[in-house]
Amino acid sequence: MIAAVGAAFDEKPYLFDAHKSGTRSTDSEYMQMNFGPDEALKTTLAAYTPNVIWFNCDERDQTGRRVYFSKRGGGTSSATPQIAAAAALYIHKHRAELERLAGNEKWKIVEMVQTALFDSASRSNAFLKYYGNGVLRAKDALEIPPQNLITKVKRAKPAEGGGGFFKRFLGVFVSRNAFGPLSDGVETKIQEMMNSEILQLLYREINLHKYLDELNLDSEQAPFDSIVNAEEFVKDIQKSVKASDFLKKRLRVPSDVSDPNITDVTSKDFTNKKIETRNGTIQVTMEGVAGKVREGAKNQKLEDWEGGVFHEFEVEINEIFQSRGGRNGLAIDENFDPNEMDVALLVQQEVDGQPLLRWQIKGEHANVPSVLRGGPSETVDVLQRDQFFIDFNTPGLRGGSDLRRNGGILKFVVKVFGLFKNKKKKDNEFNELVAHLGDSKYELLVYDLEHENASGQEWQPIASIPDIVKEINADEKPLLVLIPGLLSKVEKGFDEFLSNPDVTKELRTKFGRYALGYNMPTLLRRVEENALQFNKLLGDAGFKAKPCSVIGRSSGGLVARYLFEVVLPGVAPKSVPLALNKLVVTGTANQGTLLASQENWANYVNIVSTVANLAGVLVPVIPKITGILKAIINTAIKLPGFSDLEEDSEVILKLNQISTDRSRYLVVTSNFEPNGLLKKLFNERIIDRLIFKGEDNDTLAPVLGAIFKKPNPRYNVVLDISQCCIASEGDQINHFSYLKPESKEILKTVINWI
Repeated sequence: MIAAVGAAFDEKPYLFDAHKSGTRSTDSEYMQMNFGPDEALKTTLAAYTPNVIWFNCDERDQTGRRVYFSKRGGGTSSATPQIAAAAALYIHKHRAELERLAGNEKWKIVEMVQTALFDSASRSNAFLKYYGNGVLRAKDALEIPPQNLITKVKRAKPAEGGGGFFKRFLGVFVSRNAFGPLSDGVETKIQEMMNSEILQLLYREINLHKYLDELNLDSEQAPFDSIVNAEEFVKDIQKSVKASDFLKKRLRVPSDVSDPNITDVTSKDFTNKKIETRNGTIQVTMEGVAGKVREGAKNQKLEDWEGGVFHEFEVEINEIFQSRGGRNGLAIDENFDPNEMDVALLVQQEVDGQPLLRWQIKGEHANVPSVLRGGPSETVDVLQRDQFFIDFNTPGLRGGSDLRRNGGILKFVVKVFGLFKNKKKKDNEFNELVAHLGDSKYELLVYDLEHENASGQEWQPIASIPDIVKEINADEKPLLVLIPGLLSKVEKGFDEFLSNPDVTKELRTKFGRYALGYNMPTLLRRVEENALQFNKLLGDAGFKAKPCSVIGRSSGGLVARYLFEVVLPGVAPKSVPLALNKLVVTGTANQGTLLASQENWANYVNIVSTVANLAGVLVPVIPKITGILKAIINTAIKLPGFSDLEEDSEVILKLNQISTDRSRYLVVTSNFEPNGLLKKLFNERIIDRLIFKGEDNDTLAPVLGAIFKKPNPRYNVVLDISQCCIASEGDQINHFSYLKPESKEILKTVINWI
């Protein structure tokens, strides 16, 4: 290797003043050159410049005629080809002698050419500090025969960009969904590429010039701390606008000069961190932000239906600044085995002293909603196409404004969840998963209203009690039928209703001894399927035209409507299993809901997590939430139970185009305007209030749609105002609290109606 520098015609360097940048600019009358450091001058040679003739096809004379050669060649651009030409001439003249060197001696050719150029160079001047081995004398070099050099040459050690020095700063981390493990050869090439960029930056970036005289680029043994301050060196590269984002993502402070568990830095530092866990490595990369990363609990077990683990770390951001790639945030990658587990991310941020929770899952496939997606893949470099990304430019992480409001520091906690897959149930994994969430198999159950001090969960399978259906059919009082909503069962959907002694006292006066409950797969089956199966189970059990009143919660109200508006009207009156007296639907999206789309359901996952955390019940809720995330990850189709709740779905259109007597219906809904934190989150669009396009709602079902008042020319349903029970905003009643003991006015209305 030979480093080329320039010498003018009088063999003086054309360096006017190295410390006056104004005299060395491109437009200056003074010419320029490069030299040093001293270690590099051992392999340096000068050649003549400027005013060297060189090829230039773009230049024209005053008449417009092309001038293919000019005398404007200058700088190392003219010096370098002179040295290369001299080397080529030497090989050409002495080819016969040099070609005798073969096999293990072939390396000597390169060393002999270099030695001939160095030995023949002019050294009779006072500027060797700039020229190293002197000024090129090509003719003199050609006169040195190879046999005079063969005993002088020594084999040079393999060249490394920065020796072994920069490798300690660089980490090549490939996330599990990019290309798989890199071969050693590819990883080495990437390391060399980044080494080369650092070397270029040392010369191009003025703030890095101070390190040139400190570094011994050929030394691998020199103690690191005595050469340079590692954190300052990394910080200065991270601040450089000339450094690539690819390099910045992979810079790290060597662990032998920094606490491996805490990376604590000052203004505009850019810290990247690896966290080693039993499941693999988590790579934390800051992009256009400054702060510190502190490891927390790792390898913590998650007790859910199949098990899982989570790993936690804390982040403090103290500044946000412009990045070359345009992103401001935190990129998180992991290389966990995708055959063993799915991965989800939970971010907890403080908003006015209250915790806000957000989930992310990886995935470029279409079924992952953008609300939960880890980040747009087109902004991620080729080695990490599928990653988590916490974007500080999104609502709720508003960068500079949050930093100012929180005293210059933005804090949050990140949990990385590894959700184990069930290999034994691979073919039926999704069905098992949804059943665990609360979805159920088809079953009829009965509840004894004469239970004293009951919890509301004392349901029994109807088949476990002999002759129970005969007893119910024979009872002169009507039957109370309860149908739960999405992701619920009667045991949980009506427990507070049935454990309320004031309620059960009234129910016993109106209905027979037993209430009937219907559990069904609310996610995996459509409303139509559930209604048809309900009818079949009732018939198989032996129910015959039994008068009843029905309470359907949420989507259970649609199942009840489909049964009595579509299925049973085509059956002879004496052959129907149930004869409807009164129907109450609570929180039912009778005209559909925007929240039923996967995109908006993902928003709701974040709302539920935040509310559960504020209520102190996040831990028991997490398995259901992570289960929903698994459902989104592992199925590319829409869930039928969700789809039926969408506005203008097939079942919504069908039910609302039927002309039938609905005078026995009572619709219960509410305009829930959350107070406190949730209201703030809605108002500031941290959680998107526009899910409902500004419509009043109970957090799941729009009010006007619930009472059939949302304008739609295709619908044919009209209710009297007396059939609409709308809780006031001040009551703070939401989709999940209609039948709770504190909802006294609603309970009174429901009991009176049925």
